[in-house]
Amino acid sequence: MQLIVASCDQHLQGSNPLEALESRVYKLLKEDFELHRYTIEYWSGLKSDYQSFWHVTPLMIRLLTECTNGEA
Repeated sequence: MQLIVASCDQHLQGSNPLEALESRVYKLLKEDFELHRYTIEYWSGLKSDYQSFWHVTPLMIRLLTECTNGEA
């Protein structure tokens, strides 16, 4: 899943990102949230000592917020 998220991040850097790809990754992560929680937390950048931001960061923050009822 780490590789899929990293690939999605690179795709979102492009000039014409596909919303369908972002939706597919979101669905996969949400379906098995507890299994992928570490990956989601890492890419959200919320627990980092420095300000991390990737193109998938907003997606990861949204996932955390929805799956933890805003307690992330």
